[in-house]
Amino acid sequence: MTASDVGNGAEDYDSGGPILAGCLSTIENSFGKARAQLEGQWSYMTAGKPVSVDEYIISYPDDMDIASLFADVGTAIKKCPRVDVKSPKVSIRMNITESRSAQRLDVDGELGFVAVGQVGTPGRLDPIIMKVTYLLVGPNIVRVSTKALDEDSGFHEEMVQVAHRRLEAAFADR
Repeated sequence: MTASDVGNGAEDYDSGGPILAGCLSTIENSFGKARAQLEGQWSYMTAGKPVSVDEYIISYPDDMDIASLFADVGTAIKKCPRVDVKSPKVSIRMNITESRSAQRLDVDGELGFVAVGQVGTPGRLDPIIMKVTYLLVGPNIVRVSTKALDEDSGFHEEMVQVAHRRLEAAFADR
C-alpha cells in the first residue's frame, strides 16, 4: 500500500506531531516501526473548530507477528494511567484512559486511549483533550489522533470512520 492508495483530502504532514511524553512515547514506540514502512501521514486543522487531526498508516511485512505487536501496544496503554512532565520549556499533565470506538468497524483489532489534562509552558497551561485510535487491518495499522481544547462532540469518531473508509477503499482496489 502507498499513500496514493488512501486518497487525498489531507496535506502532507511534516511537523507538529502528537504530544508524546512519558508513557505515551512508550505506547507509540511499541509499534516496532523499524520493520515497518510509513505509508502516509497527514495533519489537518478543522475549519471552525479548535481541533487538529493527525493520521498515519503503517504497513508491516507479511512475516511479522502483528497480532502480538498489537497486543503489546494494548498492554502499554493499560500501563499508562498518567503523564506528568515538567521541564523549563514545557509542562504536560494528563490522565489517560483506555477507549474504544463507539462504531462497529470491520477491522482485525482496535485500541485507543483518551488523554485529558493540561499542556503548555510552566507559566501557562491550557486544557487539552487528545483521543487516539489504532485500527489493525491486515498487515496495516491506521493511527488517528485528535486534539482539542474542549470536548470534540464526536469529531474523533468521524475521523476514525474516514480513516477506516480510506483503508477499505485501498484494499478494494487491489
